[in-house]
Amino acid sequence: MASTSAKARDAVEGPVHPNQPAESAPEPGVPEALTKKARLIGLLRQTDGASLAAISAELGWLPHTTRSAITGLRKAGYKVETLASDVGTAYRTPAEPLAPAFDVKAE
Repeated sequence: MASTSAKARDAVEGPVHPNQPAESAPEPGVPEALTKKARLIGLLRQTDGASLAAISAELGWLPHTTRSAITGLRKAGYKVETLASDVGTAYRTPAEPLAPAFDVKAE
């Protein structure tokens, strides 16, 4: 039996399922700048980049989720630089993806 607080949460947010994706496609009418991917790219575009801890705290992700999202950006064509900093690993990216993630040849 669920506790009262869990029932209250489910009534507002819906039930939490462990296999549910962490981030779904944005709802129609939601500005792109509000997506977690856009917020991640914004953090990485800072001059000094952003530390793993800072990104995780800002987006509410665990460190392994943050590293996975950064890997996803790399696969999407973004150049993500790894920087050594006094607070640990930091990451930085230029403004736009460098190239498509894969090359499609027309036949």
